Amino acid sequence: MLILWTLVKGSSLTSRRLLPSKLAIFLLVVYQMILIGNLIILTLVATDPKLQSAMYIFLSHLSLVDIVISTNKCPR
Repeated sequence: MLILWTLVKGSSLTSRRLLPSKLAIFLLVVYQMILIGNLIILTLVATDPKLQSAMYIFLSHLSLVDIVISTNKCPR
């Protein structure tokens, strides 16, 4: 597991803060993996005629929803 925590003025659990640069890089890598994986699923279902059954159509819709949701998340 990646250690993304650093101590800030104290040793209690509430005084820990995430490192912004390492966290941003980690989240960018995870986001890219989500996009690549879902785009591969969408491409395979769209191009292979054997994958045109209902199960794979629903899987491609789930991949599309996953892309939209992971792209649309905004921090408060």
